[in-house]
Amino acid sequence: MPFTTIKRKSDFNRIYHQGQRTDGRYLKVYIAENDLDMLRAGISTGKYIGNSVVRNRIRRIIKEVLRKTGQKQKGLDLLIIAKKESAFATYEQLKQFLNQVLSAYK
Repeated sequence: MPFTTIKRKSDFNRIYHQGQRTDGRYLKVYIAENDLDMLRAGISTGKYIGNSVVRNRIRRIIKEVLRKTGQKQKGLDLLIIAKKESAFATYEQLKQFLNQVLSAYK
């Protein structure tokens, strides 16, 4: 399995306060190391982005990118926060940014 989902608030808080932040045009990503042999990700899409159709589309795209590229990264926790501009982003734009962030953190 390439990645698992983070659901506990304590994990979100730890990544937010201890992780390194990277800002992009469409996403804000916090990265922290974990002691596990897997990539874990928490995705946040607020109502300011759009209706549920738009928010779920962004989440699906991010999950697909992580599914395809997450096998290369192990031992990381990601907190991905979508910005308002992400509503207009394409799959390729989000993929390029996430790949750039993950490759820079090796």
